[in-house]
Amino acid sequence: IIDQPKYDPKNIQLDIIFEDKDIIIINKSAGIVTHPSPGHKDNTLVNALLYYTKNHLSNLNIDRPGIVHRLDKDTSGCLILSKTPDCLRSLHASLRRQEESAYFHKTYHIIVVGEWQADVQEVNAPIKKARGNLVSRVIVSPSGSPARTIFQPLRRLNGFTLVEVKLMTGRMHQIRVHAASVGFPVAADRKYGNVSTNQQLARIGIKRQLLHATKIEL
Repeated sequence: IIDQPKYDPKNIQLDIIFEDKDIIIINKSAGIVTHPSPGHKDNTLVNALLYYTKNHLSNLNIDRPGIVHRLDKDTSGCLILSKTPDCLRSLHASLRRQEESAYFHKTYHIIVVGEWQADVQEVNAPIKKARGNLVSRVIVSPSGSPARTIFQPLRRLNGFTLVEVKLMTGRMHQIRVHAASVGFPVAADRKYGNVSTNQQLARIGIKRQLLHATKIEL
């Protein structure tokens, strides 16, 4: 038997968009980590949720209590958290059965480098974790897991494009790596982006990827 890690509740304010007896949908700020990980042991949404639910999730035998899905640290926007063990188990079971599209519809907005000319473009490209890289990173590869993303450019301006994104699967860094794979990396993305453009954006104070989870339906 392996003991699950014990996390301390932390009084961290949650920007709540919707709440009922089972779930909370929050507007996650950029810079907040979803769950504890190497280098981020505390002050995560797990710690905040344990405090908010008066620690009711602390006895659930998983290492990410309350976390239904995740957003990267520097991604902002809509995120679902579970308030009860039963709800969390149910939502996790649906994800394991690969029925996410039947339960969740996720819409994102990004700003990419370059003026994207296509009206709508679907990227259907398998993704897998890159080997031999100490930093978590994924690549497009025929041997990866299936991944589909639909991009719809909304506005083009001065070398950048505002794009609406429909996420059809939920792979790690999927939007970022798919956008980069077709030549339009997310602006200020330090992992998959354009280095020189990122340096220019940093000089005017933009230092995190311009990726926001605009809407989630379930």
